[in-house]
Amino acid sequence: MSDPFDSADRSYAADQALGDAALRRDRLGEREIHLFLTGEGPVDDRLSRALFADPALRAMFRRIRDRLAQFTLPSLAAASDGAVDTRTFPGGRIELRPARRGGQTYLLLRLDWAMGPLVLVLTRPDGTTLRHPLPATDAAGETLQVLDNVVDASLLAALADPETEGALLPLAEGAP
Repeated sequence: MSDPFDSADRSYAADQALGDAALRRDRLGEREIHLFLTGEGPVDDRLSRALFADPALRAMFRRIRDRLAQFTLPSLAAASDGAVDTRTFPGGRIELRPARRGGQTYLLLRLDWAMGPLVLVLTRPDGTTLRHPLPATDAAGETLQVLDNVVDASLLAALADPETEGALLPLAEGAP
């Protein structure tokens, strides 16, 4: 007759081994971060949760983001007392303006030179990370998007938050 404690120990060990395998499978690394930043990887909460929980992963994310960035949007916390509607950065600015049609906001990107499609990557103070594709600018370096205040609420809140930091990166060819 087998000892019930031995059986429980074996069950526990097997459960731990399966759990560790799942953890390794879900681990994020440089490749997943690069794919996310360039618009090729999926947009899900897994990255935000992992960045919030893992300082080393957060440092890797910032290193890769800064290496790929065409433009960096620093936080404005020291320069602002509340919500902002314009974010100026070396090489351009992003403006948020209410649209004529209620429930919408214009996002105007003005760069010092024309650029192809970009990815706007924003990181909120709580670690939430957002990605938003932007079309190529015109010859003057401008692009305009109409955002829905409900559908795009998290993007609008992140842009208006002076503590949000971000970057504009080249959008990978074929990315949505």
